[in-house]
Amino acid sequence: MIITDCYKPPKVNQVKHILILLSHLILTSPLVAQETGVLYFKKVNGKYGWFKNGNDKKDWKYIGEIKNGKPNGTGVLSSTSGKYSGEVKNGMQHGQGTYTYKSGRKTVGEFRKSKPWNAKKYDKNGNSVITEVKKISKPGRRVYKGCDEIKRFKNGYGTYVVSTSKGVLSNDDAHKQKVGGEVLVSIW
Repeated sequence: MIITDCYKPPKVNQVKHILILLSHLILTSPLVAQETGVLYFKKVNGKYGWFKNGNDKKDWKYIGEIKNGKPNGTGVLSSTSGKYSGEVKNGMQHGQGTYTYKSGRKTVGEFRKSKPWNAKKYDKNGNSVITEVKKISKPGRRVYKGCDEIKRFKNGYGTYVVSTSKGVLSNDDAHKQKVGGEVLVSIW
């Protein structure tokens, strides 16, 4: 008669229980697992902030990881103009992500403080929206523009790269900082 009972020595059982407890502690620590939920960005008493309730059709809605009452981690941020899916830090788009506009256009790549930093833009068919890069200033003919002359072109899809006293800036940043400079290239 052969007895096949699953007897395990006491040390094996102890090690197994210790591993289970350690894995539970690691996975529930704040560094690994964060609170998840839904938050709304809205104006209350004259101040904007993140709240646990709101209007899906009017307020920005976030579904994902939360830290200190703000979106922080990975999640989806929806607004009336589109949807961002990716990394969020302190309630702002920050890290790798994709912003999809209602029209179907997309911005894919890295975001910093809710602005595309190193990202590509695509139309609704998935084609890159950058169709032309044109050198404006040349060694024989330098082109300079004041801050009021540096404006959006091509309905906001085009960008000038401008060398200013504050560094190399996009036309939007140069206009905001009220500096002009040498227009290096146009990107459309």
